[in-house]
Amino acid sequence: MTSALRVEEAEESTHAPTAPHDVPTQESGVSYLSLLLFYLPLAFSGLMMTLDLPVVNGVLNRFPNPDNSVAALRVAFSMALVYEASHIAMIDISTAMSSDLSVFRMLRRFYLIIAGVLLVLASIIAFSPIYDFIVRGIMNIPPSVAEAARPALWAFLLWPIPIGWRRLYQGALIKHGHPKVVGAGGLVRMGSLVVALVFFSWLGTSVVHIEPAAIAVLAMLVSVTAEAAAVHGWTGRVLRSMPESTPGKVPPTYGDIRRFFFPLAGTAVMSTMMQPVVTAGIASAAVVWASPNGSVVAVASYAIAWSMAFLVFGPTLSMTQASIAWNSSPDPETREKGPRVLIGFGIGLAALMALATFTPFSHWLFTTIIQAPPLTAASAVAVAHWLIPIPVLHSISFFLRGKLIARGNPKAVRRAQLVDLAAIFVIVQLATNGPLVGLLQGAPAAPLAAVAYNAMLVVDITILSLGLRASTRGR
Repeated sequence: MTSALRVEEAEESTHAPTAPHDVPTQESGVSYLSLLLFYLPLAFSGLMMTLDLPVVNGVLNRFPNPDNSVAALRVAFSMALVYEASHIAMIDISTAMSSDLSVFRMLRRFYLIIAGVLLVLASIIAFSPIYDFIVRGIMNIPPSVAEAARPALWAFLLWPIPIGWRRLYQGALIKHGHPKVVGAGGLVRMGSLVVALVFFSWLGTSVVHIEPAAIAVLAMLVSVTAEAAAVHGWTGRVLRSMPESTPGKVPPTYGDIRRFFFPLAGTAVMSTMMQPVVTAGIASAAVVWASPNGSVVAVASYAIAWSMAFLVFGPTLSMTQASIAWNSSPDPETREKGPRVLIGFGIGLAALMALATFTPFSHWLFTTIIQAPPLTAASAVAVAHWLIPIPVLHSISFFLRGKLIARGNPKAVRRAQLVDLAAIFVIVQLATNGPLVGLLQGAPAAPLAAVAYNAMLVVDITILSLGLRASTRGR
C-alpha cells in the first residue's frame, strides 16, 4: 500500500513518501496495538544505540583515573556528535523519499559525496590547532581532559560513516514496512561492542598503550560498522522488491534532495551542538560558582547521569521516523492515533526514569555497575532527578518534527532548532556570566545542563507547534 505525499512548501519540490506496508488503513482496522507493534522494533533500536555510553563508561571506570577518562570521552563524544549530525539526518530523508529504487540510489550517491566532504572537514579540526582553540579555549576544558580527549576524537573520525550508511538503509526499511529488521540490527551492535571492548582493553593495556577513552571509541566504531554491514545485507531483499520507479511520479533531481537534506542536516548539527555547549557550561560554572569537587567531577557526573537517562529515553530517538510514516498514511485514524501512542510511550519512560532515580537503584547502578567514584556517583544521582521530564518532552517534540517533515516542511524544523540552540546558549551564559553567579556560589555545576536541556525542549515544542499551525493554515 502506497500513497503520494503532497508537498506544500512553495519554494521546494520534493518527492512524496509512501505509507509503510505495516501501517494499517481503515480497511484493516487500525488499532493502538498495531501502531505500537510497528513502533516497538524502532524503539528497541534506539535503546540499543543508547547502551553504548553506559557500557563504555562502565569499562572506563575500571581504568586508573576514571573521572579523567569519562570526562575525556564526554568531550570527544560531544564534538563527534556535531560531526555525526549530518550523517544521522539520512534516516529522515530516506524514510520520507525512498519510494523506489531509482530514488534510493540517488540518495546513496548523494550520501557518499556528503560523507567524504565531512570527513575532510572533521580531519582538519582534529589534527590542527583548531582542536585546542575549541576544547581548551571555547569549551574551557581542563588540560588533562583535553589531552586525553584528543586521541579519542581521532578515533571518532570514521565513526559516523557506517552510522549514516546504516540509517540510509534503515529509512528504506521503515518506509516499506520492515521495522523488525531495524530492531535486529541493534542486537548486532551491542554484541560486537562487548567483544570489541574486551579486545581493545587487552590490546591497550597488554600490547601497546592506548588512552582509555580511545579504547572506548575504537570499540564503538567496530560495533556501528558491524551493525551497518548487517542492516545492509538484510535490506537486500527489500530493495529487490522495490519498484524501479514510481508510475505517475516525476523523478527527483539532486537539487530536490539537496533542498530536503540541508534543512534537516542543519537541524541535526544544531541539535548536537547543544552537548558541547552544555559540557562547556558545566566546566565554566564549576569554576565561577566555586563548585565542590571542581570541573572534572562535574563533567564526569553529568556524563554518567546522562548515560543512564539516555538509556531510558533512548527509545524515543526513533519517534521522528514513526511520525513521518504515520503522518504519510492516507488513513486519518492512523494520523490521529499515532501521536497518542508516542506520547503515551514517553510518559511510561518518564515514570520508569522517576522510579530509577528516586530509589537506591541509580546509586547502585553508578557505584556497582559503572563503578564511578563515590563523589561522582552522588552528584550523578542528583543530576538524574532533573532528567525525568525529558522522555515526555522528547515524544512531543519528535512527533511534531515528523509531522512537519511528512508535510514537506523541513525548514520549520530547522528554524525551531536554531531557536533551541540560541535558548540554551542564553541559559548557560546567564548562569555563568550574569547576576545569577552570585546566587549560585558553592552550588554543584553538573545539574545546570539538565535544567537547560529541559528549558530548551519546552522552547522547541512551542516553536514547532507554531510552525505546524502556520503549515496547517497554509493547506
